[in-house]
Amino acid sequence: MKFCIATLTHRHDDRDVYLRKTIESFVDNTDFDGMIDWYIHCNGQYDLMDVVIKEMSSKYWDKINFYYTSSPDNMGVGVGINYLNSLVREYEYVLFLEGDWICLPHDISGHEDWLRDCLNYLDENKNISQVLLRRYISDLDDRQYGYGYWIREQNIKKVGRLKNKYIHLHKKEYTNNPYIRRNNDFYDKNILPLNEFYDENGLPNEIKGLPMWGQAEIQAESKGYEIESCYLAFGNMVHCEAWNYYKEYDKLIEEDMTCKKYLDVGKAGCKYGYFFPAKKFCEVCDHSKNFMDLERHEQEYESKL
Repeated sequence: MKFCIATLTHRHDDRDVYLRKTIESFVDNTDFDGMIDWYIHCNGQYDLMDVVIKEMSSKYWDKINFYYTSSPDNMGVGVGINYLNSLVREYEYVLFLEGDWICLPHDISGHEDWLRDCLNYLDENKNISQVLLRRYISDLDDRQYGYGYWIREQNIKKVGRLKNKYIHLHKKEYTNNPYIRRNNDFYDKNILPLNEFYDENGLPNEIKGLPMWGQAEIQAESKGYEIESCYLAFGNMVHCEAWNYYKEYDKLIEEDMTCKKYLDVGKAGCKYGYFFPAKKFCEVCDHSKNFMDLERHEQEYESKL
């Protein structure tokens, strides 16, 4: 089997709203052939999630085969991802997409026919194990998530292209951010399955609010260095909680304050793919440099600030 989508969500306020946005934005902004298998697992049985699945199954019956499961209780991120991945183990390629990400339209992200192009790129580049899809939207994202560190010149092997541009990286840590993986590679390098966490009574404790929250992802980070990664420049998936423009893209364009000197990466017009960089951050931009200058740019901005 060639390709599927694997989505983890959990029982919590607004997660049903986010899942609906995740599904709708993917279908609305992605060209694909035939039916796609989409596996969704909810950590904790949640009636509102059941409603969303029924609604989306009815709406997209001719595009998506939905396979929905839920556990009686939240078993933690690592356990949830491992269970979900056990359902998709036989697929060659898997889009891992947690249930709170929005897929941007082509004219905003700048990516033409992005899904077919990513799969074709993986077919043509057997050394690549994953294509990264997260869009970083402001300079704050770099300071929080280290974006500039892994797109710096020393970490870039080359830039390839099909319909879209792909940045090949020497090293990239594993994260649960959206990515398309060559499934077998993640098991061959022991990235998957993720570690699971339980307390002395055998109860799951990798749950938000408990000390082990996030440890499955954290302990897998360095294992990501064992595979080769590339980045769909500069991403087409944004986090629901950080994005106030769902289907209101005219409003986004009105409020976007970038210089518009780099429109080859979509409507953002920023060489790093940002939509909302700080004004003073832009004031120290060196337009003679390309996107690999972000780490130096950030350092100069911080020193002047």
